[in-house]
Order: sequence, then structure tokens, then C-alpha cells
Amino acid sequence: MGILVRNNKVISAGGKILYRNVSPFELPNLKLYLSATRMVQQADESSVSSFIDFSGNSYHATQATSGNQPKFDLNQFGSNAGIKFDGVDDFMALSGGALEIFRNINKYTVQCLFKRSTTSSTGYMLISSNNALTGGRGCGISYTSTSIFVSTRILDGTAEANITIPSNDLNTHFIQVTLNPSNSIVSAYLDGVLAGAIVVTSGNISNTSAGGLRIGGTQVGTVLYGTPIINAISINTEYSDPSTIQAQYRGYLSRGYL
Repeated sequence: MGILVRNNKVISAGGKILYRNVSPFELPNLKLYLSATRMVQQADESSVSSFIDFSGNSYHATQATSGNQPKFDLNQFGSNAGIKFDGVDDFMALSGGALEIFRNINKYTVQCLFKRSTTSSTGYMLISSNNALTGGRGCGISYTSTSIFVSTRILDGTAEANITIPSNDLNTHFIQVTLNPSNSIVSAYLDGVLAGAIVVTSGNISNTSAGGLRIGGTQVGTVLYGTPIINAISINTEYSDPSTIQAQYRGYLSRGYL
């Protein structure tokens, strides 16, 4: 068998695939895949009432109140669009079966392609809260003006475990988070590079539904709003090893969107 080369990269040799550019569709147990690129394209700066889920589960993130709807912004990720939240009152919520995604599992992979709109802002890309909406459970991804935060909680009665990644710029960033069932380690990758890891409470995530799953905002005591621009978010309930993480990252680089 010969060597297949594409874009100056070896794709296969000797009949073996060496280089794959994959998408979230290739991930097992895909539960959520919100994509501003794959959804019907809207006019620039038009209001978004539904951030469409392409996992097949129809777990769309929605906002019925027009004044709280984010904007559809063209060409935010190269030629690809993003959903832009204003930091004042915009957020989108998931409901129904989406609140079961992090229920009674011990492994997951969460991915998010995003950027800041300003360097002095906060952002809440994905927040999963417990039943009282007073703390995180499952996995959350957010940022401040100085750092990107990954928060996770396995059992409701335990404290959140956090990974802090120094970051303060307007560049596009791809963050990937995995929970490994064999050692209860949560790992966070930023732009394809392992940026931090932490051991969490062993065992499954609590067998209770999430009290809330929000995009662009959170509710912890009082409602907080963020200013992220999000191209896509994916969640699957399976651990992705480093080779799978790298394949997903290469797929993003090849396409220009998650």
C-alpha cells in the first residue's frame, strides 16, 4: 500500500490510517452538539431564539423572551458564525432530556469553540447546576478577564473541583474536557494542549437530574450573564483519550469550526 498525503500531512500509510480529521459526529454517545455553523444561517446581528442541537436528540438551547436573546454574528470564526451574548440579560436554556445528560455517569467529553468579545468581561459558555441552582454539577466552562475555568462535581454533596487556565485575549479558543472513569481525573485541553488536570470524587455523578443547563449565563443565587461568542458546544458521555482529543482538534483546524 502507498502513502496518502493531503495538505502536506500523511493521512495513511501501509493501509493504516495515521491522521484523521473528525467531528463530534464521530464521538460515541453524542448527547449534545450545538452549532452556529450547521444551523440555518441568519442575518448578521439578528436575534437567536434557538441554538440548534445536531446530536439527533433535539436538545436545542432556547430563549423565548426577545429581549434576552443573543445575536447571530457572521464571520466571527473566520467565515463561520457565532452566537454572541451581551453580558446584560442574554442567556439560553436547555430543558427536558438535556437535564439528564450528566446524570449517573462516570465519563464524559465536553468541547467548546469560543472567543471573548472583550478582554475585561466574564463568560459562561456552559453551566450545569444542581437541583437547587446553587452550584455546579457535571461540567461547566466559563472565563473571567484573566482565566478560563473548568468546574466539575461528581456527587452533589461534594465541593466543586476547578481547573484554572490563564488566558486573556480575543483569540478563538478550543477547550476540551474529559472525565476518565478509570482514575476519576478530569483533564482540560486548550487549543490541543493539556492545560490542567484534577482528581475528583470517585464514583458516578449523582443520580439526579440537573436543575438547570444554561448557555451564555448562569444562576447561582442571582442571575449572572456573560459575553462569550460561541461557535459550538458538544457533549458526549464517553471518555476521549488523548489521540481522540487530538483528532477532534485537527478536525476543527481543518474545517475552521467545531
